[in-house]
Amino acid sequence: MLHRGLDATYPEEVRRRITLLTFARTSANGCFRFAPPFLATIASGLGVSLDTIGIAVAVSELSGLVSPVTGHFAERLHRRTAMAAGLTGVAAGVSLAAASQHVVMFAAALIVIAQSKVLFDLGLGAWISDRVAYERRGRALGLTETSWAMGLLLGVSSMGIVTALTSWRVAYLAGAIAVLAMAATVTRTVADDPAAGHEHARAPRPAEGLRVPPAGWMLVVAALCLMSSSQMLFVT
Repeated sequence: MLHRGLDATYPEEVRRRITLLTFARTSANGCFRFAPPFLATIASGLGVSLDTIGIAVAVSELSGLVSPVTGHFAERLHRRTAMAAGLTGVAAGVSLAAASQHVVMFAAALIVIAQSKVLFDLGLGAWISDRVAYERRGRALGLTETSWAMGLLLGVSSMGIVTALTSWRVAYLAGAIAVLAMAATVTRTVADDPAAGHEHARAPRPAEGLRVPPAGWMLVVAALCLMSSSQMLFVT
């Protein structure tokens, strides 16, 4: 379906797998985005106040500060391995959330989900970057970014229906099953990196004392404000 957005000049492997990988990311995004719209329901199920579970969500968001460590781990893996491991980790975190009996356990589950999704996203981005030239990469990456919206429209909506019919725990379990199915499909259908291609060229280390320019910090702050604004709507 999404391959129609890429013309024949793109690698055939990318055109064949772009839809699968986008829907794999959609399943992970759906699980990642499920909690904020249903915080009140989850708080009631855990027997805590909305303020308390809001703190748990805030703590899980702070786990993003360790994403560079996850990135360092991801670059040591084959691209397919990183994607499959990320999806499996998301499924594990979602299962932990479904089984959580305490808000601390739920917060830990959200952290596992968040960092596992980072691992998958890095693997996916690297997989595309290995195969598509920089000047043509935007369209392929843009197609995969539709998974953020589809994660809410398809993933969260479907999990919301399951919640209405059963409970939020069952919805999380349904999400875990979907993500595991995607992990198995990615492992089975996406070709592994060539043995010779696994030794990716490493950029030279920056000189000691090299600092981020002011414009770079402005981008970091702008991204922080953007993410804060996007989460504020759901949390409040």
